[in-house]
Order: sequence, then structure tokens, then C-alpha cells
Amino acid sequence: MCGIYGTWNRNGTPLSIDALVDATAALRHRGPNDSGYLLVDTSSGEVVPAGDDDTAPDLGLPHVSTLRGRSFDLALGFRRLSILDISSAGHQPMCTPDGNAWLIFNGEIYNYVELRDELIARGQSFSTGSDSEVLLRAYSEWGPVCVERFVGMWAFAIWDTRKRTLFVSRDRFGIKPLFHVDSPATFTFASEAKAILAGGVPFAPSRDALASFVAFGTSPSIASRNTFFDGISSLPAASSITADAHSVRQTRYWNLPSEESDSDESAFLREYRERFLGAVGIHLRADVPLGTCLSGGLDSSSIVAAIATLIRGDQKTFSAVYDSAGRWNEREHIERVVRATGVDSRLIVPTRDALWADLDDLIWHQDEPFPTTSIFAQWCVMRLARASGVTVLLDGQGADEVLGGYDKFVQPQRVLELLARGRIASAMVMLPRAGVGAFALARAGAHALPRAWVRRASLPLYRRTIARSFLTDAFKDELRRSMHDVPPMHARYRTVDEQLRYFVAEELPHLLRYEDRNSMAFSLESRVPFLDHRLVELVFRRGNRYRLRDGWTKWLHRAAVGDLLPNEVAWRRDKVAFETPEVEWLRASRTELHRIAESGDHDLVDVAALHRGIDDLANGRGSTRSVWCAVNAIGWLNRFGRAAH
Repeated sequence: MCGIYGTWNRNGTPLSIDALVDATAALRHRGPNDSGYLLVDTSSGEVVPAGDDDTAPDLGLPHVSTLRGRSFDLALGFRRLSILDISSAGHQPMCTPDGNAWLIFNGEIYNYVELRDELIARGQSFSTGSDSEVLLRAYSEWGPVCVERFVGMWAFAIWDTRKRTLFVSRDRFGIKPLFHVDSPATFTFASEAKAILAGGVPFAPSRDALASFVAFGTSPSIASRNTFFDGISSLPAASSITADAHSVRQTRYWNLPSEESDSDESAFLREYRERFLGAVGIHLRADVPLGTCLSGGLDSSSIVAAIATLIRGDQKTFSAVYDSAGRWNEREHIERVVRATGVDSRLIVPTRDALWADLDDLIWHQDEPFPTTSIFAQWCVMRLARASGVTVLLDGQGADEVLGGYDKFVQPQRVLELLARGRIASAMVMLPRAGVGAFALARAGAHALPRAWVRRASLPLYRRTIARSFLTDAFKDELRRSMHDVPPMHARYRTVDEQLRYFVAEELPHLLRYEDRNSMAFSLESRVPFLDHRLVELVFRRGNRYRLRDGWTKWLHRAAVGDLLPNEVAWRRDKVAFETPEVEWLRASRTELHRIAESGDHDLVDVAALHRGIDDLANGRGSTRSVWCAVNAIGWLNRFGRAAH
């Protein structure tokens, strides 16, 4: 797990060494163990690797500062978090023995052992024990299609000296981030937007993104590639870019498979169990200490139980609990899993005071605004894990989107699906078991309607939402004008399978962003075995009919691996999200909220209206989400505005 940065002045203009160093330094939290640079003159073919004060001395690299005044038009910067082969042999930028390809890589290729054996059989040889070298040799052997062979998470760039092309790729689900700026003269990319800003791109907030966030609590659509930074794009998941001196071409290399029929339930459940345990097992490959997130829910508990079954050794788990009672406090379920597995449990109690003490740093590391304080609870868990000596942490992210865990969305969708297929009796039986009400059915049914109908029916509601928001009049007007199609948050789907495909494509990447930034803020690698693509492909190809049954979400997972868990955890119905006592915290935070509302110099938020909203919230009225999003947006503008000056 690392931080990568690269820039190419494709018109041949010499680049700034100082800007390269600043951009790479902005990613130091992602890789505190090592650093490296590559400077290239693409016209002459000259390639010069370099280091700095954090680079291992035994590599004998020239200090990057000594290259000032030289004419280079392409540069790569790298910060390393050592996970596999933690010696200096894993230093990057890494090149092939013939010098034809240079790599910077953020992520893990979990099947590197198997790929290395295959490459050795094809005549390749290796000098390190790293997955980075396997990736590089795979590119040498198979070219850009090598990504189709990888099991893992990645964002990497390879400078091909023979073709004079820059090949950039992102993993199938967007677990690892990759931002880029593409202009006629320059192509720049990085693990985080803040590195692109540090490299010299001016900070320009996206007015459309901020307006939608404050009014609706939404982030830019993943399909749009837009971000909260005007001019900075996010490379979509399962996509690659090939850049040369004349063009920048983006391609997609993977999609979720089509659904197929499956008639042997017991065989499918056995195969799912085998794939799940295999996914967890391969995610344990590391040369540093590992741990596991444990929220008390089905997903993280399953990973903890699977590890206990696979290795039967010491396992550290990390959990957020609270002193107050509420649906957010999962202590009881956490303790059940701990007793059943014998793990070494570590607990942390996020508090309101800690939230306000950490908020500025949290906003900085998240890169973009976030709509809920649950991100802070995860931040606390990651910090606890790092303080406990762990470098790699497994988590249950992705299970809800793949297996159908959002009960208030998938259950009504399945009822409507049954009705549409004429299975009225099955739908009527499911209604009470799943606790589906009329409003949930109406909300689900809206997604099957033509877009024109949705626009006609819901646009007035969204306009009222804009009118009641804390935006200034100027931003309200801009947002109204931009809503020329259907309102945000609407997507068309008519079945649970279509719904979950949408969740994987559009909702999951936002959650993965929160996880990546929270973990990397503490130089911690987070791994998500539920997103092993072989497991995901199995479920989407043959598992749709087993996702929901008898009112149970994620039935196939419960049926396949539930015996590894306490019954009260495997078959619990009180599914809760990863929450904090957000309402309690914000109602008790009038002073802190007013302070942020009053800060900064911007035209985004109607400060007087926000002050009234904060007072209403303190008195038990109003919308917690609306106040939080407005305050978070102001904090984001303040933090990134300060960094830009």
C-alpha cells in the first residue's frame, strides 16, 4: 500500500523538480517507509532514478535535489508502505532488468505467488519477494491485458520506454484511488487529489458538487468521473489509461458477469463457502502484522471467524463501542464473537469531543466532504489498529452491495420483483417477514418508472428541498438550473440484481474512498476480501436467487458460513449500519457548529440560515444531516483553501 504521483508535460516542456517533490511529500502518510522518483526526458529516452532523505542509503541513488536544472518532461514519485518483501529490494520506481518498463504501484496483488510460478515457467526470473516485481514482469509478458489476471486491489502506472507510453490502471472495484488531470499539454495523476494540488494544479472547488452535497447530501456520480475538485477527475473502477505524446485513451477491462440459472442449491452453497474462505485466506498474505475490524455485524464477524478457522492463531480485532445505549452500540455482539473465536479484542470509544478535535485532520485526509459522522468512528478504529502495531487490517466492506444487505432497499425491491413475475402469493408471504411497508414499496417502485415520469413526479419535491437548504440564493439558482434531467440519487432498476449492480458501480466506491483515506491516514493497509472478484463473479453469475429468502437478507452467506459464527450473530435480524450517536453529538455541539458556520470566506452557505438551523437542532428540531453537510462543506473549503495559500 503506497502513494503514487506522476506528471507528463506531453508538449516537452521541462517540469519542476520542486513541484514533483512537494506532490510526492503530500502522500507521505500513505508510505512512510521509503520514497523514490523517476525523471525522464521522453525525447532523448534518458531515464534517471533518484531518491531523497527517506530513501534507503544502500540503493545509492542520487538525491532528487541534485537534478534541478536538468530538462525532464515526465516524472514519477512514490511513497512506500512496506507490506511484502519489506527490504529495500522492493523499492520503487522499480524497473525490469532490461530497463524497458518502470513501475509505481499502490495496492496488493494477492495471487502474486501463483503468477510468479506461472511467469517462471515461461522463462522469467525474480530477484525480490514482492508482488510489485510480479506485476512488472506480468506487464512485460502480457502487456496491458495483464490486469485481467490479477486478484487484488491496485492503482499503478508503468512507463514503457520502448513504446514511450504511460500505462495507468485501477482495480475492478476502485478499492485503490486514482485521480487525474488531462489537458492538451499535460497528463497528471495521483493517489489523492491533494497531491495534484501540491504539484501545482490550482485549488478550484466544484460548485455543482458542493451545491448537491449541501442540499441533498450526495457526492458526484462515479459514472461522471467528477469530483469535488473542478478539473480533477477520478479514473473509474476497472479502467485503464494509455497516454502517449499525442493522446490519452481510456478503456474498460472488466464488467460484472451476466446472471445465469442455477439449480443445485447445496452445490452452490459449498462453492460459495470455499470461495469465501479462499478469499479471506489469500488476503492474509503479508510480511507484517495483520488485524481485523470487528463491528459485531455479520460481515466483519464472518471474516474474524474465517481467520480463526484458517490460522487458529493469535488474531487482533479492533472495534468501536460507545458508553451510551443505542442501535449504534454493538458491544454485545462484538463480545459474542470474541468469546466464540478467542481473539485479542481491542476497543475504542469515539466521543463528541474527539470528533471536534480531529475534524480538521479528518477532512484533510478524506480529500472530499463526507455526509455522516460514521466516517469518524472508522477513523478511530484505524488509529487504534496502527497504535496496536498492526499494518494490515481486514474489513467487511462490499458485502452489502454484493450479497444484498441493505434490507430497507432490497426487501421491497424483491417484493415488487415477485409481483411483476406474477408470484403474488410469494410476495404476500414475504411482506410481513421482511417488514416491508407501503412507503418502501413506493420508493422501490419509482426506480422502475420511466425517467420522464420520475422527473415530473419528483422534481417539485427536490426543488422544495433546494429551497429549504442552507445554500445561498446564488447556489440555489445554479443547482435548480443544473437539474435539467432527473433529480440526483435516482437510478433505474427493476430487480434486486439490477439494484445491486447499481450499488456496486455507484455507491460502493464512495464507501471505499472513506475506508482508503481513513486507513492510509495512519499508514495502514485496509483489505476487503468480500471484493475478491472471483467471489463477486460467483454471486452475480449464479447467486441472485439465494441472496434473499424468507425475509432474510444475505441468506446465501448465512446459510453457507453461518456455522462458523454464534447463532445470535449469524442469524440476527437487527441489522444496523456502522453508526455513531450522531444526533446526540450534534445536538450537544451548538458551540462547535456555530464556530465553523462563522468561519471561512465563501459564498456557498447562507450563514444566517445555518445558524438558525443549528439552534433548531440543539432544541430537538430540524435535520441533523442538513446541518452536518453544510458544516462539513465549510470545513472542507476552509481546510483546502488554507493549503492553497
